[in-house]
Amino acid sequence: HHNVCEGQQNPPHVHAAAFLVGNKVILAVAQTGGAAIELDATTQIKDIVSPYFTLPEGASEEDIEVSTMDATYANGALGWTTSTIKDFNPDDYTEDICESNGWQYFWSVPHDLDGLIGLLGSQERFAEKLDSMFTYKPETANKDLPIFSTGMIGQYAHGNEPSHHVIYLYNKIKQPWKTQEYASKVMNELYLNAPNGICGNDDCGQMSAWYIFTALGFYPVHPTAGEFVFGSPLCTEAVIHTVDGTDFKVVARNNSAENIYIQSVTLNGKPYDKFSISHSDIMKGGELVFEMGPEKKIN
Repeated sequence: HHNVCEGQQNPPHVHAAAFLVGNKVILAVAQTGGAAIELDATTQIKDIVSPYFTLPEGASEEDIEVSTMDATYANGALGWTTSTIKDFNPDDYTEDICESNGWQYFWSVPHDLDGLIGLLGSQERFAEKLDSMFTYKPETANKDLPIFSTGMIGQYAHGNEPSHHVIYLYNKIKQPWKTQEYASKVMNELYLNAPNGICGNDDCGQMSAWYIFTALGFYPVHPTAGEFVFGSPLCTEAVIHTVDGTDFKVVARNNSAENIYIQSVTLNGKPYDKFSISHSDIMKGGELVFEMGPEKKIN
C-alpha cells in the first residue's frame, strides 16, 4: 500500500492497513514459489477488518468506536498494539489518516471484502455504504479540501490512490452496472487531452495505470488474487502481448458513449458468466469479447 508516508509519523491504522496488505502479498508470493510458510504470525490476516471497528448491536454508524492496530516488530515477530481514535469523524481529513479520510480508508481491505461485508452485517448494508461513498457530501463540503482530494465524486477521490479500487467493488455484490457507470464517468470526465488533463498527482504512475486497465475493461482490485475485475471498456479493440509470447485480444463490440453496459461476454468464443478474468487466462492468450449496450445487466 502506498500510503505509509515516507518521512512522516504514520497513524496506527494506516500502518496496519499497509502492513496487513503487504503481508498478504508476501505470503502469496512465497507460497507460489513453493516456500513452506509458518502461518502463526499471519493468521490475523484472515480477520483483517474485525479489529478496526466495534459496532454494538442496534447502533448507528455515528456510534461506531474506531479502534486501530499498530504493527510492531520485536525479536523478529509480528505483534500488535491497539489504540482508539476519540471523537472520530470519518468526514474529517486529520493527521489520524494519511492523505485521506475515514470514508476512503474504510475500503482498504481488498483482500478481505467478505470480512468487511460481515462487519457491516449484510450485502445490502455493504451496498448502501458503497452507494453513499459516491453520493455523500458532508456539511463541510464547501470548505477547501486538501490538495490531494481531487476528482471528487461524493467521498470518492480519484485524484488519490486509496480510492482507486472502490469503483470495482460493486461486482462483489452483483451490481456490476454501477461499476460500469462510474468507471465510464471517471474515464470520460476526469481524464482529458490537455496539459492538466489528469485530476491528480500521477504518483508512481498509478493514475495512468488505473486508466489503462480500465480502458481495457478490467482492473486488479486484489493485489494477490490473480484476477482482474470487469468494468466498462473504452477501447474498441486492444491486444496484450504477454511476456510468455502469447497475445490476448480484448474486443468491445457496439461500444459507444451510450453503450457503457456489458450485455454479455465470451472468452475464446464461449459464453463467459464471471465478473472477472484470471491472470492465467490472459497469459494463455486468446480473445475476450464484450458485447456492449445501453441496458443495465446483472449477469
